[in-house]
Amino acid sequence: MRKNIASVIDAFHSQERYQDKTCRTDGERIYSYALLIAVCHGSTVYVLDPSESPSRTTTGHIRAVMAAFPGHRLAGEEASLTRLATDGANYGGSEASNGAREDFHADG
Repeated sequence: MRKNIASVIDAFHSQERYQDKTCRTDGERIYSYALLIAVCHGSTVYVLDPSESPSRTTTGHIRAVMAAFPGHRLAGEEASLTRLATDGANYGGSEASNGAREDFHADG
């Protein structure tokens, strides 16, 4: 597993923010570039189906998340993940943001 996605996965698992050049987490969701690829709903991690990936890099990120969370469930499209993210059930039980696709900025 590449170092950048490994660090993002570690931060996601710890409910912390972390950002790298190609991926990031806010502690509740994982993004590859600006694409939402994983969200925690209750105690289940939902991951975007790799067949929905727009690039090899994003496919690699998705597969790394799948490997890190063996009990994951696949979501067929990003809209499914966004719906899960917007109902507020996550690791800490806090209310999630609106779940809208966010722009990725490598410089912070």
